[in-house]
Amino acid sequence: MKWQTLSPDGKTVCLRKFEGDFGFMNGKETAQVPNRSINRGLYIDTETTGLLHESDEIIEIACREFTFDPATGTVQDVMAYYQGFQQPREPLKTETKIITGLTDKDLEGQQIRWEMVSEMIERAQLVLAHNAGFDRPFVDKKCEMSKNRIWGCTSEQIGWLERHEYPSKKLELLCHYHGFFTDAHRALNDVNAMLYILTMKQYLWELISDIRQPMVKVQALNSPFPTKDLLKSRGYSWDPNRKTWHTTIPEANLATEIEFLETQVYMNRFPGKVTKLKASERFKAA
Repeated sequence: MKWQTLSPDGKTVCLRKFEGDFGFMNGKETAQVPNRSINRGLYIDTETTGLLHESDEIIEIACREFTFDPATGTVQDVMAYYQGFQQPREPLKTETKIITGLTDKDLEGQQIRWEMVSEMIERAQLVLAHNAGFDRPFVDKKCEMSKNRIWGCTSEQIGWLERHEYPSKKLELLCHYHGFFTDAHRALNDVNAMLYILTMKQYLWELISDIRQPMVKVQALNSPFPTKDLLKSRGYSWDPNRKTWHTTIPEANLATEIEFLETQVYMNRFPGKVTKLKASERFKAA
């Protein structure tokens, strides 16, 4: 396990509470290169009544603008934010209250200002979330502007496990590994925490590099039922509407993936579907 604040004797880890004091970038200065364009990003986190974007609702959203150098992936500044709450149609489930720390009284009469969220998304060249495959469908449902933006995922598009050898990519644990803690599972705290981590190393550059890779969606149509665990272990997700397993991979890996499907899943020619994806189509609802 890699701890950023491990004591010299390897027996103690010191964590400080992070409360949004970027400071900026832990005392480091950012150098802007003349004549180089600086892009604007938006980091988003949502808290919801459940896992299904078709039927569940956003009850809290936080968005924070930041600027970055697209040539290096360096965060240049962390700027304005919006945090909003929404009273749902039904009372909160006990599990939701425990996870989010929110109560029905907290949300009573509250409404998210979606016009403000839309304006912030419109200004951004890149929208980020720590689980974009979860957050984006919820936001797309409420904000038309979101559907046309490039989304990135700080969980899936940074090599926390492979490249950096952290044993987990859960946000709360990543905070601990990087020497701080925060009040987790509140949207603005989570946004600030991940932006703070992005200022520490060239993590954002990894994400941008992944976005620039040509990607394809592979659908394992009519795959034999006994192969479901094999597909799941390889990173495939189940689409309950289309009743098929699917995954998104770099186009450069397509030949290897088809070989796997033909030899391990179908035991014959691959009968599925392959679709090239635009960068703006990633992490949309299946």
